[in-house]
Amino acid sequence: MSGSTLGKAFNITTFGESHGKGIGVVVQGCPSGLAISEEIIQKALDRRKPGTGITSTKRSESDRAIIVSGIFNGKTTGTPIMIFIKNKDTKSKSYDDIATLFRPGHGDYTYQAKYGIRDSLAHSWNWQKNLIEDVIANEDAIRTGEDTEYVYYITNLDQARRDYRGVELQLKKRLSNNYQFLLVYTLSEAKGSLANSGQSEGLNVYGDFQEVIEKRYGILPWDDTHYLKLNGSYHMPWGIVLGTSIGWRSGRPYNRISANLPPTADNFSGYTSQFYLEERGSYRLGHVWWMDLRAAKDFNIGDTELQVILDFFNVWNNQFVLARQSSDSLNENSTWSNATAWMGAGNLVVGLRFSF
Repeated sequence: MSGSTLGKAFNITTFGESHGKGIGVVVQGCPSGLAISEEIIQKALDRRKPGTGITSTKRSESDRAIIVSGIFNGKTTGTPIMIFIKNKDTKSKSYDDIATLFRPGHGDYTYQAKYGIRDSLAHSWNWQKNLIEDVIANEDAIRTGEDTEYVYYITNLDQARRDYRGVELQLKKRLSNNYQFLLVYTLSEAKGSLANSGQSEGLNVYGDFQEVIEKRYGILPWDDTHYLKLNGSYHMPWGIVLGTSIGWRSGRPYNRISANLPPTADNFSGYTSQFYLEERGSYRLGHVWWMDLRAAKDFNIGDTELQVILDFFNVWNNQFVLARQSSDSLNENSTWSNATAWMGAGNLVVGLRFSF
């Protein structure tokens, strides 16, 4: 069972199961004279103690580390260090119903295939050794004086969320049998950590960095803040109806996101990364306004009603910028903030509607 021992000059051997009597580790390779105590180990264990966060098990485990050998008066002796943690809140009976079942996504089947024995609790050995390696052995390794950097992170910790709040005011008035209008004003704020309908925004390690988790929540791309619109219609003689729609909204936000930074110690060597360089929604486009016109005329042809519609969109042919490049390569060739989309040019559309 060589898989429970890792390392050469500095190596660790893990043992035990989470639903057994306890778990532990034997650390070899620490020179003598290093300051290591149960208090130092316990401080590290308390950071990941069960029941303390949303990512941990809800079982109540004290995780009290006991140094069995290899340390005397708070100093390493140069011999193998054995550290043991006794299990307390073990509810092995909870696993009786699955004692003969292989659970999808767990190591049940592969464990039996590899070791030739079916132990419904043995799966817990697979994850408990990560606890020992990452916490106890890490504390020992740091104190050997080696120039070693340890980086830990939890992916996709925060849940996708969207928060919207706003108020809308409407004024609707019929001035005569021929003329009416509707005036609408909306004051709103749209914030969240996910802009689209999926669970990823295309950033390849989007939830892996603490700074991303902090900065991904902010103003969402469709936040208008202020939105004002006036619709009106006038019924002229001869069955002609004229209509207009005039709108104005404040500029929508855009972001500044890194573009495939080269691997460094800051973004985990071996990965390329993309993440928010500044808080989401830190930049805004300019305001946008438009005016559309419509003319319609009804004709009766026997039992068939025909309506001819003439629409003129963006009458003033405004060319407001609607989107800018969010990706920043952080060099002289960066295209960040360059315009990528504009309001459509003014255009005339003719339509026919039949009713029969």
